[in-house]
Formats: sequence, C-alpha cells, structure tokens
Amino acid sequence: MKTLLTLLFFLNTICFTALAQKRNKSKNDNFIIVTGKVLTPEDSSQVKDLFLTALREKTSIHYELAEDYFKRVLTLDPSNDATMFEMAQLALNNKQLDVAQEYAEQAVTVNPNNTWYWLLNANIYQQQKNYPLLVYALNELLKLNPDKPEYKFDKANALFLINKPAEALAIYTELEKNNGINDELVAAKQRVYLKTGEIDKAAKDLENLIAKQPDHIKYYLLLAQLYYGNDFHDKAIQRLLKAAQIDALNYEVNLALANIYLSDKNENLAYAQIELAFAQKEMPIDQKVAFVISYFNQFPDTLAINRATKLAKMVTKTNPDDPKSFSLYGDVLYQANNLPQAEKIYEKALELNPNVYAIWDQLIRIKMGINNYVGAIMASMQAAELFPNQADLFYYLGVAYSQTKQPEKAITNLKQALELYVGDNDTFKSQIYSSLGDVYQELKNYKESATAYEQSLKLQPKNAYTLNNYAYYLSLRNQSLDLAEKMALQANELEPGNPSFEDTYAWVLFKQKKYADAKLWMDKAMKNLDTNNGIQFEHLGDILYNLGNTKDALLNWQKAVDYGEKNPTLKRKIDEKKYFD
Repeated sequence: MKTLLTLLFFLNTICFTALAQKRNKSKNDNFIIVTGKVLTPEDSSQVKDLFLTALREKTSIHYELAEDYFKRVLTLDPSNDATMFEMAQLALNNKQLDVAQEYAEQAVTVNPNNTWYWLLNANIYQQQKNYPLLVYALNELLKLNPDKPEYKFDKANALFLINKPAEALAIYTELEKNNGINDELVAAKQRVYLKTGEIDKAAKDLENLIAKQPDHIKYYLLLAQLYYGNDFHDKAIQRLLKAAQIDALNYEVNLALANIYLSDKNENLAYAQIELAFAQKEMPIDQKVAFVISYFNQFPDTLAINRATKLAKMVTKTNPDDPKSFSLYGDVLYQANNLPQAEKIYEKALELNPNVYAIWDQLIRIKMGINNYVGAIMASMQAAELFPNQADLFYYLGVAYSQTKQPEKAITNLKQALELYVGDNDTFKSQIYSSLGDVYQELKNYKESATAYEQSLKLQPKNAYTLNNYAYYLSLRNQSLDLAEKMALQANELEPGNPSFEDTYAWVLFKQKKYADAKLWMDKAMKNLDTNNGIQFEHLGDILYNLGNTKDALLNWQKAVDYGEKNPTLKRKIDEKKYFD
C-alpha cells in the first residue's frame, strides 16, 4: 500500500510577509507544501532513466524535450528535488521568474541543506528585485557556509536596498575587520554614507585609506568624486592633482580633472587634461570616440574643429592597428569638410579592416563628392565583392558610370540596385529612377527617360532633383513646357536659393518667351552661384539678346567661353552676334 509523505517549509517572518505580498493570496501561502510518495523499485528505475534522459536532452540544447522528461519525473516522484532544481533553471533561462521561483522554493523545501538550491533561490529573488526574500536566502546560505564573505557582502547590499543602511554598514565594517579592505567594500561603505548624508564620515574614511595606501589612485578618484558631487571643487582638484603627481599617466585622473574644469567653465585647462588622457593607450578607444564625437555639435566652430582633429589624430597614434581609430579620424575630417584628406584616412581604415560597410559607404560618397568618379567606381566594385547584396553600391556605380560617360553600364547597375533593394525607403528608390531618367536622356531615349522620371515622382512627388531635371530636359526638347514650368517652380519652392534650380526655371520661362521673368530668375541664379558656370552665362546671354540687349548678351556669351563652355552654337552666336536656338 502506498503512503503519502508531506513536507512543510515554514518561512521566517520577513520571508513569509514578502511572499504574501508578492502572491497576494490567502494565509495558506505563508508556507510551501510538497507532497511526495514512496516509490516502488520499478518507479525508482523509471525515474532514474527519465531523469538521465532529460539531462541528455538539456545538454543537447533540446530544452522543451528536457522539460517534458523532467515533468514526467515529477509525475512519478513529486518530491524529486533535483528535478525541481532543473525545472527552476530551465524556467529562469526562459525569463519565467515566477515559475522558476515556484520550483526553486519546492526544491529547497525538500532539501534545505543544499547550497546550490539556496543560491538559485537567491539568484531568482535578486532578478525579481525581491530584496527581503534575498536577505532570507542569504541568511540560509550563511547558516550552511558561515565563513563565506561574499554571502555577507551580498546580504549587506540587499539590506542597503531595503533601506537598512545601519545594518548594512555593520556588516561592511565586520568584513573590513576580518578580511581587509578592497575597492568593492570601499564603494559600498561610501554608498551608505552618502545615503545617510554623512559626507564627513565618507571623506574621513577615504582620507584614512589614502594615508594607509598613498599609491592607490582609486581612493583619490573616489574622494575627488565625493567632493565634486558635494560642490567642493577646490578640494576635488587638490586631491586629483596629488594623484597626478603619483601617477602622471593615469587617464582617469586626467578625465576627472577635465570634467571639473569644464563644469567651472575653464575650457582650456579641461582640454589640456583631455589631451593628456588621449595620449594614453590605456584609455579605451570607445571612450575616446565618444569624446571626439561630442565636438561635432560645435562644428563649424574653428576651435572645435581644431581640437577634434588633433584628438582624433592622436587616437591613430595610440591605436595604430585599430581601424576604428582611422574611421574616427576620417569622420572628423569629413565633418570638417576636408574631403581629400578624409578620403586617404578612410582608405587606411579599410586597409586594416575591409569588412566594415559603413566606411566603404563614406569613402565612396567622398570620392563622388570630389568628382573622383573613377575612384568611386573602383571602390564600389571592391566593396561589392565583399557586400554583393548592398543596393547602395550599385546605385553609386550607376551614378559614377553616368558621370564618366558610360551610360550602358550606368543603366545596368541602376537596374541592379532596384532589384537588390528590399526596404521601404521610397526616397532611395525615387533617386534610382531619377538617375535612370538622366541616363536615358543622355542616350536620347526620351520615352524611357520620361517613364523613369514619372516613376521617381510617383514614389516621391516632392523629389526636387527629379522635378528640376525632368523640367530642364523637357525644355531642351521644347516639350510640355507648361508641365516643365510647374515642375521647375515646385523644385525652387522645395529648395529655395539653389542656383541650378533657378537656372532651370529661368530657362523654361525663356523657352516660353517670358523673357523678363526669365531675366529675374537668371539674376537669382547668378547671385547664388558658388563658382562661375559657363552654361549659365550662355543662358543669361540668350535671355539678354531676346530682351534687345545685344551688347551685354555678347559679353556673357564670351564669359561662357572663358569659363569652359564649348559648343559650335555658342561660337556662332559670338561670331554672328546673333542668338541661335
């Protein structure tokens, strides 16, 4: 005949109160009941086989199957604490904290003298931020392992978190007396003093530690942080300068001083300390990157640019084998609009590590920005070998081939970009179609050009680049001039002050024989030009001639020649002093 075995686990006052609050149930939840049974030899053998099978499945990362076998064990043997422990671990790994807690508490109910079970309970309580129960579990661990200082330290931390700083401090003090001081213990005691507002005690504690270990820089840093946080800046600076005398190469001391100087609005002293920190290889490169990037918000301020540039260059000296250092330096040069130098630095970064797509992308953009289209083609092709599914690379190739008068290759790559692109960025797709429209126009395939432009505007009706180019090419062909005028005007409304767009609108108006209006817009374009452009001088000459001002028309046609515009019609205009379409 089978008999029942009932195990009761009564919690102490703190624990049972916490459980009642957490579960919010009746008083019966103040203790845990585990019901077991006496197993037959056959049951015992099956339990053993099932348990070992479950462990094998767990080891093979078949967690669901393992859980199924463990549950079958508990069906046969409801008080199998080892299985409860395993089930708790599986639930914990799945972030099922309540389920994990239930199994872990059952396991320790059956076997309250198992350290591993209490450790698991403590881990669960900590993740739940249930600090009263964590204190209870740590007390039980200390009963089993009274000489474990780490359990005492964790208990003190938990007491601090449930607003019992005096009890926590007593344990920290005992640990210091019995085991000596360490950085964790110092920081913990400081937290207590700060919480209780005992700044003098916190400072005295650190001063005593410095007196005992005058070469331990960490104590100077903690003391300076304490003084700084409580507005004793002079005392903080004094302690840090003393630390710098002891260890002149400690970047943390430099950064702490820089932080105080910055808060006191003494930027020159702060920057000098930052430079000292950057000279140390021990300063983490990610921290250096964050410092340099913080200057970007101040660009184009000359001082900010100079300081960021110098610091970034220093990073390449202290970390010459880290591609991140050259990428950072390239970013600074790019932000400062020093594109030729940025190009060289990005290339160096890629020599160290060619597998960073963002650097390739930036490099290609720079090459195109400085009209190095042959270089852009080469870089895009190299990058495409490493990143064959990046649509952007084929877009860059398409544009670069178009600029180097290779329209067929341009079309092939632009179409490839469309095929590869799988996102929902209509702006990017619109730009690809717009570029296709430009290339088809160059090939005089006007039907395909119009189709591409219209598809671009369908995706992005306010694509100013497309509106401008479509309007300009329609005007060159004297087609749909009313539509061209509407699009050219819209482009200027979207991007006012763009001399290229203003020139287009002026030219469309000229084609409509609205010469006075054309002159107004052409004057705007000439005023906004950054560099003189031959084609715009020719357009201005055409407008002036049709307004009856032949003298100024000839002057502007000649300027067009002087600025590099060469075409037979322009030469004929000058020779015959007459406008030709």
